[in-house]
Amino acid sequence: MAALIVLLAIGRVICLVPSIVAVERGHHQTMAIVALNIFTGWTFIGWVAALVWSLTMVVRVQGDRGTVPLTGQSYFGPPQLLGADHQSERSPERRLELLAKIDPPKKHRN
Repeated sequence: MAALIVLLAIGRVICLVPSIVAVERGHHQTMAIVALNIFTGWTFIGWVAALVWSLTMVVRVQGDRGTVPLTGQSYFGPPQLLGADHQSERSPERRLELLAKIDPPKKHRN
């Protein structure tokens, strides 16, 4: 009976590996990865998709207050680096400004 409980516990941890990886890496899509893992992780395809997604590149930008995830979200809430006025970091204008720092617009040749 004890062996069965241990096997079930190990199985549960293995099922949650994609979520654990996303949280530990500070992935900018952690909540979506956790949701995918919870709702489709019981299927092999859903589990692999969540694992691959959790291992993709984490998008971060260097802002005035340090390096933060592009979405303004880290783990399960706003980053500690942003402070009280973190809502201004989520405005569409600010996101476009941050995106321009990552991938500046290319100039067209005439």
